[in-house]
Amino acid sequence: MMRAIETTTYAPDAPDGTTVGLPAMVVRRLSHLHPRLGVAHILLEWAAIVVAAWVTETFWHPLLYAVAVVWIGSRQHALAVMAHDGVHGLIVRNRRANDLLAELLLAWPVLMPFRSYRHVHRLHHRHLGTERDPDFARNRPERLGRRGGATEFARIMLGLNAEQRGLLAFFGSGDAAIETETLRARPWLRGAYYAVVLGVAWTFGGLSLLGQYWLVPLCTWFLFCMRLKGTAEHFAVEGSDALNLSRSIRPGPLARLLIAPKQVYCHIEHHLYPSVPHYRLRELQDELMKQPGYAERAHVTGSYFAFLRECARFGSVRSAP
Repeated sequence: MMRAIETTTYAPDAPDGTTVGLPAMVVRRLSHLHPRLGVAHILLEWAAIVVAAWVTETFWHPLLYAVAVVWIGSRQHALAVMAHDGVHGLIVRNRRANDLLAELLLAWPVLMPFRSYRHVHRLHHRHLGTERDPDFARNRPERLGRRGGATEFARIMLGLNAEQRGLLAFFGSGDAAIETETLRARPWLRGAYYAVVLGVAWTFGGLSLLGQYWLVPLCTWFLFCMRLKGTAEHFAVEGSDALNLSRSIRPGPLARLLIAPKQVYCHIEHHLYPSVPHYRLRELQDELMKQPGYAERAHVTGSYFAFLRECARFGSVRSAP
């Protein structure tokens, strides 16, 4: 069964003419799928959400609820990260089963139009950092010089710029311009899915719980994490190849838990080897760091705070006369 998105790998040339890449045997080992592990990750995240909601309802306190919102929002982000794996066909080997799991348990719960996103993401991988890259307009370097780095970054994180509003519209309804005849039925299926969820919640008196423990985290911490992740991956970077057209982060344990779960911070590595599932990305990064020239050339930032400092410096330089 073919993977959902091409798994072409890149081996950029170093200045001395050598190639920065991994042996094929290592790539095959890291790309080997473990379907049970992939499904276990999904079930674990859903269990973490249910337990957090139950504990908060049982021992209600406003501060506990605030913690639950952050925790559940971070787990929703984990679902979105695994939906991205599903786009690449990295959950289970069977394509139909992969897509079914990804849509029902990962993408649709966080309002992601899975099939449209797959198309857009394919273009992002093929045309990284060019005008044909759908993500490029939201992350192009000159935007940091328009109002200054800090101001522009704040507008992005608050969803106040046109590109981010367009992204929210895409998540709500997909992109009609790229829908094929086969995909045009998907919004109806998504609508039926949400109708069933709302109907079940209403039948069992759980509409308020759905709002408290799903929609509030989704509209707050989840969106914050998605915006921070998206900007950290491609914002304020300029380069000529896959090693410096993206950014990887080396976050601490708390950030890995609440902001960047499922090793999503290894973004350069994902672009180099998109056949590697999320649970092997840190190992992939460690292998690449052993390769001569990789650590020197790859745009790897030590933390999300360091990324914010990079944005400030980048914007100041670009806005200078």
